[in-house]
Amino acid sequence: MTVKPNSSVYASKVGPTLATIFNVNPWIVTLIVAALLIWYAFGTKTSQRETKLNWIWAAILIAILQPIAWWASAAAGRNYGLGITGGWTNILSVYTANKQLNWIGAEVLGIIIGAMISAIAAKEFKLRMPKDPKTYLQVMVGGALMGFGAATAGGCNIGHFLTGVPTLAISSIVSSIFFILGNWTMAWLLFGRER
Repeated sequence: MTVKPNSSVYASKVGPTLATIFNVNPWIVTLIVAALLIWYAFGTKTSQRETKLNWIWAAILIAILQPIAWWASAAAGRNYGLGITGGWTNILSVYTANKQLNWIGAEVLGIIIGAMISAIAAKEFKLRMPKDPKTYLQVMVGGALMGFGAATAGGCNIGHFLTGVPTLAISSIVSSIFFILGNWTMAWLLFGRER
C-alpha cells in the first residue's frame, strides 16, 4: 500500500504539520514557506552583525549537514535529524551506565570540538569566567528552565529549530516562537532595561 502525503494515514504517522493541517501535499507548503523565507532573507533590510562566517554560508553548511544527520541518525536506529538533548543523555549514560557512545552523543562532542577549533582558527578562543557570582545563579536557573522546557516541549531548542521547523511540524513552530519570545524577554530584562 502506498501512503499518499495528504492522506490521513500519513498524518497519523508524522503528527500535525502545516501540510497535514491544510490537507495538502507537503511539497506545496514547503515551496510556499521556502519562497517566503527567501523573500525575507533577500528582500528585506535587516542589520547583521559582522562575523567571520556570514549567515548565507552558515545556512548552506546546515543545509548540507541536515540530510547527513538524518542518514546517520537512521543508521543508528533513531529517526530524527539534528538535536542536542538526546546527545547529552547519551554522553552521561556512557559514564554512568556503561553504554556506548551513539551518533547523537558524538554529534554533541563534535559541536564542542568544532566550536573550539573554529574559535582557535579565528583567534577568538579565550577561557573566561564570570566576575559576578550572581551570573552563576542565573546560568543554573536558566539551564534548569531550559531543561524543563525541553522535557515539556518534547525536544530541545536545537531539535525544534533545526529538525522540527524544517519538517514544518506545528509543535516545533509553536515551541520555536516561544523560545524566541523567552530569549527576547530575558535579554530585555537582563540587558535592555534602563536601570
